[in-house]
Amino acid sequence: MQFSLKYAPSFQASLDKLSKSQRFKKNLSDKKALQEKVKEILKEIVEDPFFLNSSVSSEPEPLPKKLKLPSSLEFRKIRFKIGKGESGQVRIVYLVNRDEYKVHLLFIFNHEQYEKRPPDDYIKVLIQDTLEEE
Repeated sequence: MQFSLKYAPSFQASLDKLSKSQRFKKNLSDKKALQEKVKEILKEIVEDPFFLNSSVSSEPEPLPKKLKLPSSLEFRKIRFKIGKGESGQVRIVYLVNRDEYKVHLLFIFNHEQYEKRPPDDYIKVLIQDTLEEE
């Protein structure tokens, strides 16, 4: 069964910001590669949000402190690389709702923007906002 894809407003805003970052502003071939890779991932994620049989790396992501999710939800991260260097390391964080077959895309960023990930307080707000919309 296919999962439906839900976009948090923060996802599109973060994708726009990433596309305009120094890394992708200077290198148009990397910018095009980013756009193509995101499209490819979005096609795959509705089929298998855990990427069990894929070249894409997806893994559970630790929740911000003091945040609990219902057992049907899982917070995950996708990693991929565009071009060379640390700033080409791109991440997508998202929620999977196994019971309702939904994937909620929350945020996309690269190593240049956040060495590890956005601050826990921000991630917590993204997740809480998404849960309220459910």
